[in-house]
Amino acid sequence: PGSAYLLNFGYTKSGLGIDVTLRRLENMGFYSERVPENLGDNNTSLNYNDRILNYLPGLTKQHHSNLANIYVYQAQANVSYLGVDKMKAGETGGQIDVFYNFKKGTTLGGKYGTKVAANVSSWYNLPGEYRFFPQEYDTEFFGVAQKYFSDYNLEVKKKLSENWRSAFYYVHQYYDKSLIEGGDVVNADVLAFENTWAFGEKQSIRLELEHLWADADRKNWAGGTLEYNFNRNLSFYVWDIYNYGTDKESEKNHYYNFGGAYRFGAWRIAANYGRQRGGLVCVGGVCRFVPENTGFTLNISTSF
Repeated sequence: PGSAYLLNFGYTKSGLGIDVTLRRLENMGFYSERVPENLGDNNTSLNYNDRILNYLPGLTKQHHSNLANIYVYQAQANVSYLGVDKMKAGETGGQIDVFYNFKKGTTLGGKYGTKVAANVSSWYNLPGEYRFFPQEYDTEFFGVAQKYFSDYNLEVKKKLSENWRSAFYYVHQYYDKSLIEGGDVVNADVLAFENTWAFGEKQSIRLELEHLWADADRKNWAGGTLEYNFNRNLSFYVWDIYNYGTDKESEKNHYYNFGGAYRFGAWRIAANYGRQRGGLVCVGGVCRFVPENTGFTLNISTSF
């Protein structure tokens, strides 16, 4: 048997928005097969959303920074016995979003106003009594056990002139890789600066520089993105992230990517070529495990 509880509430007034989401999941994985195939190294055919039927997004900030998406949280909804000290039956936790808009003409708002957003999220194993042999558990409804993940971040957006917009991002993450996908406990900090210059008729250039400091796993990364928008329909970009801080020389790689997108009506065509870093990759709260690879990708999408 499993259970899921979700509570969401918020508050808004002029220039201020607060949103709170709390969730508790216990044994809520729903798959297309009952007995998993053993793939070795504590991996099975049910890992990383393979054969999953129900959508369980990780309720955390969806970052657009490449480096802030290296340690991303996937909802931990399943009963899993990884070892005598690593037993879990689900997750409990939540996130809080706070948005504030400093008005134009104020000290912090300046001529064009300033937008500030803060987000805090923390997720934990369910508290209770666990037994490795025979495998059984009895959870408590309230309280928390081992910490899976936390993400504390601050975002400041500022329009500096009619044609120049700037943004600053700071992210601090705690990621217990041993409980989520296998590995070390990681503490990471990410700083990112973004600038967009508009010129001509609907043309713009966006430059983003970012850096990640981590105390374990593959340690420090540096990255940058350059994007050119010809108009609202056509854009090109190039970005690169470099794992310069790893202790293994074989992992000191550049993961580059360049491509573009064209939109017409309800259609969007996007193509890119580059090198994909391996590991857990999440898009929109849906995660999958991918190997390192280099190749060409073409996406065609529409809405109707």
